[in-house]
Amino acid sequence: MDIHHVIAVNHAEIGNDMMLRKDSKICKNGIEYGSTPMIVPSLSSRLTANYHDLMEIASNIITGPFLISAFDSEYYCDWKFDFPSLIFLDSGGYECYQMLGFEDIGIDRSRVKNWTRPLHQNTIDEWTCEIPTIIISYDHPSEKLNYSEQISRAELLAIKFDEYAHEILIKPSEQELFISIDGIEAIIGNISNFDILGFTEKTLGDSIFDRMINIAKIREIMSDHNVEMPIHILGSLDTLTTPLYFLSGADIFDGLSWLRYIFHENETHYQNSITPRLFGLDTNHFNLFIKTIVNNYDFIINMQDIFLEFINTEDFSLFGNHSGYFKDCYAKLIKHMEGE
Repeated sequence: MDIHHVIAVNHAEIGNDMMLRKDSKICKNGIEYGSTPMIVPSLSSRLTANYHDLMEIASNIITGPFLISAFDSEYYCDWKFDFPSLIFLDSGGYECYQMLGFEDIGIDRSRVKNWTRPLHQNTIDEWTCEIPTIIISYDHPSEKLNYSEQISRAELLAIKFDEYAHEILIKPSEQELFISIDGIEAIIGNISNFDILGFTEKTLGDSIFDRMINIAKIREIMSDHNVEMPIHILGSLDTLTTPLYFLSGADIFDGLSWLRYIFHENETHYQNSITPRLFGLDTNHFNLFIKTIVNNYDFIINMQDIFLEFINTEDFSLFGNHSGYFKDCYAKLIKHMEGE
């Protein structure tokens, strides 16, 4: 498979030259798909709002990368894409997942439509969009495979659809609640044919700090084995965890929070609790929502610029009112990694 990664690296050294943060370009078959760090707003039919209406709003706002689900492409989305610079076609597993956490406000738990590996491939077969697309490997909550099997099946997909860039999504194997770092180390040499390595946020650990540690460990393992590709954390797009995961070594982030909350002064707020004060008490609900989405997208672009500047400067003051907190969290991570 003709896959070429162009990596331009700036990094902080920890212990044995572990590379925690980097900027890179993702290229495949002579096409440049984008550069990292990359923050990707996403859209899913699991939101309680009308999917087509949300897509219409997104089409008038988004100019950079965008993530949609292959499940939604199969069942809900007949959109003729002309607005993002890059599309991540997600695995479809999230739209099938029944169990939700307490934090999943505004998410619909009912999903009765069928989702199978052949349906996923059929969706890709019928994908005619001319915008550069990154295919994320198939996922379903009822399917539990060991890491080697996940890689083997994702490789078959990548070979079949070689015209696209490919991300392998690694999920916990059978009887695991979270990703096994030893398991990742055992298979890390087998993922070099992919363009991006992906994990869902909640499978990386039971606390934010556990997830930071595991991201840093995965980055260290990749560096030790000369595996150079971005790490994508699926389901992380907010004002706190996204910067923390970035500081830990992740490169690409996506999520639905930009549609569910509002980002203001580096905090994530419930929309109704702050938008009347920001945009006017007499502004109707629809216009409040539009102003919120525009605000959030501007925040995403700015946060992405801050990440890139931080790679070059290591200046925590770029994070504004959270600079001290992020610096302390990073120091705690470094101390943990160096103490192992």
